[in-house]
Amino acid sequence: MNETRERAAPRRDEENASQLAERLQNETPQSIVQWGVERYHPKLAVVSNFGPSTNVVIHHLAEIGRADVPIVHINTGFEFEETAEIAQKLEQRYGVQIRHIRPELTVEQQAEKYGPKLYSADPDYCCYMRKVAPLEKALRGMEAWVTGIRKSQAATRRGAKVVEWDARHGMIKINPMAEWTSEQVWEFIRKHNIPYNALHDQGYASVGCWPCTLPVLNGEDERAGRWKGRGKTECGIHLTQPLPPT
Repeated sequence: MNETRERAAPRRDEENASQLAERLQNETPQSIVQWGVERYHPKLAVVSNFGPSTNVVIHHLAEIGRADVPIVHINTGFEFEETAEIAQKLEQRYGVQIRHIRPELTVEQQAEKYGPKLYSADPDYCCYMRKVAPLEKALRGMEAWVTGIRKSQAATRRGAKVVEWDARHGMIKINPMAEWTSEQVWEFIRKHNIPYNALHDQGYASVGCWPCTLPVLNGEDERAGRWKGRGKTECGIHLTQPLPPT
């Protein structure tokens, strides 16, 4: 049996996730964040790489006085310097608790075992080891997790709901920003002076690991700069297909 499923949180709200999504669909992101905190805290975590949408979520947590909700960040070892900088700015601005989770292998250990550029040779497996597997461990014992994904980011996210059942992790997944557009997110960021990654001013619509992230061109999906030319736009943490064997 899969170790993650053995240690999964109680399957709370599995049966009524669709009804919850329908009830909350037209609520504001702040209201959805507050609902999630009231229903699931302390077995709730926000998972973030400090993209614009999750920065808005963090802003909402501070607004409702719940900066104690943990922010889980998977530090892959391939981060841009600007990503580390924005994490510090968010901590200073909002007083949030950011948990920096790292993969089992360091970048150097991975290179020694699998070769120096696994991210090119097998990007799916690299993502699995450096993002997916660490998140599986970080979410053990939780009942719900919060993301910043939006329908408008990419075709792979068109079906996102504000609340959904995450069968892979055995818990509720809350996407407060699902219905917002990029324009709405950036308008809110500017209005409230929310810190954001400086790379967004250089054409990076979505920021991941530096070997696999490029700026996007006009008219492209926000995630078109991720793993460009490989037909891949997701690291795997938001996909439901079986994971690679460990």
